[in-house]
Amino acid sequence: IGSYVTNGNDGFVKIYFNKDLIYDYQGPTYGWGKVVGSEVRIGIYRDGGLGEGYPDQTVHYDDFVIGSTKEEISSVLWN
Repeated sequence: IGSYVTNGNDGFVKIYFNKDLIYDYQGPTYGWGKVVGSEVRIGIYRDGGLGEGYPDQTVHYDDFVIGSTKEEISSVLWN
């Protein structure tokens, strides 16, 4: 997963699965309520309970990219 967070049109979110691009968004990725369509949530989500009765679970992440520039992020992702 690669994401360039900006309120400009040069932002992006790219998600790969086994080197296949499965999600490609280009545009603003920041704006808190002003931007629609760029949210990617990763994790295990539950109902509002206290977790009673849920088994232990492990999530492994591979190649989650965070960078300061689009070029820095893009250099890590597969083209």
